[in-house]
Amino acid sequence: MSVDSFGFEWPFSPLWLWSGGIIIVAVILWHARFLWVSTTSRNAIRFIALRFVFGVLLFILISRPFIENEQPDPSSIRIVSLLDLSGSMNQRDQALANRRLDHARMHLDLNQPGSWINRMRETFGLVQRQGFSGDDLFLLKENSWELPQSGKPTALGAALLEVLEEKHPLPLSGVTVFSDGRNNVGISPMAVGKKYLEEGIPVNVIGVGKKRTGGNLSIRFVDAPVEAKAKEELSLVVEVSNSYADPCSTVVRLLEEDDLQEEIPIMLASNETRLIKFSPLIPDRVGRRNFRVLIDPMEGDDYPSDDSDFRVIMIKEPDFFSVLYLSNQVRPIYPFIKHSLSGQNFQLSALVRLGEETFHARGEEVSPEGYPSDPDFWMHYDVVILDIESIVELNATLVNSLRQ
Repeated sequence: MSVDSFGFEWPFSPLWLWSGGIIIVAVILWHARFLWVSTTSRNAIRFIALRFVFGVLLFILISRPFIENEQPDPSSIRIVSLLDLSGSMNQRDQALANRRLDHARMHLDLNQPGSWINRMRETFGLVQRQGFSGDDLFLLKENSWELPQSGKPTALGAALLEVLEEKHPLPLSGVTVFSDGRNNVGISPMAVGKKYLEEGIPVNVIGVGKKRTGGNLSIRFVDAPVEAKAKEELSLVVEVSNSYADPCSTVVRLLEEDDLQEEIPIMLASNETRLIKFSPLIPDRVGRRNFRVLIDPMEGDDYPSDDSDFRVIMIKEPDFFSVLYLSNQVRPIYPFIKHSLSGQNFQLSALVRLGEETFHARGEEVSPEGYPSDPDFWMHYDVVILDIESIVELNATLVNSLRQ
């Protein structure tokens, strides 16, 4: 910002300067009195005007006035443009309108010559592009524009504080924030603003989006276990809340990684909270499993960041190993297997052909009516002991799923 100042290059007291100016005016007026009576009115006016011009020029010559204009040195300052990349910036103020982020992105696009960021860089030296999402502050990169889809909250105050405390060779001279202003976590922006005021650093805020009267539709896991065991039922429960003034309908979805497990349509009355229980899952393998629940976004949602929730559940080894023995004829090894796996740590299932259409079946998942046809049949067992000669009697789909 330029600073203009006005002054005089007069080496002595300003009182003397103004006193001299008054004396010059007084002398001209005294002289004008005699001109007015000694010549015609037209000539008197001309002479008086000339005397005043002479007096002004004499005053300027003696006082030597000046106007000083100060401009900042672009190479010695740093300006930060701070972009909100929280979940609320992924919303549209109207059904067919651009996202809020798209409006802000036009101003920070380095590929557009007339964009705000490029015009700022023409005037100032270092104009940084930084963004924040949740508690993270970072320089904007090409993949940063996808961050609002993760639905993180808006920590505007924390981001401003981190910018203020950031170590940099050049001093911070100003911050311009592009945000919808919905700070909903962390320190208050007003508290951080006082620190900026103390440092004399201006903060300009460019509002993105339109203010709407809405509500909030949220979902969260309730009492989700940290650990579970393979081959045992895993029940997941979520809580869905509606703070809108009107009833809302939505679809509750449960996903493991990106695979949809179940979806449940629901209708919630105003200010209603309901527990939704999904069908029991039976994990078939051990390891860390990532589960996610989400609901359809609502128009005017004040906090879209709570439209989804995440849980990581560690699946441990089951209390017993399930074993399947499958053969196309009775062999002496079967009694040995039954005896060896009779302990409490094993659960033995068996399917043995006894005749043309007769089978011996042991276990809940096997049928005495014949060989299975479901390609997921093998997933019920940890170990399969297979008579190699029986493979020719299984269908191709079942054999292929066993190989996988």
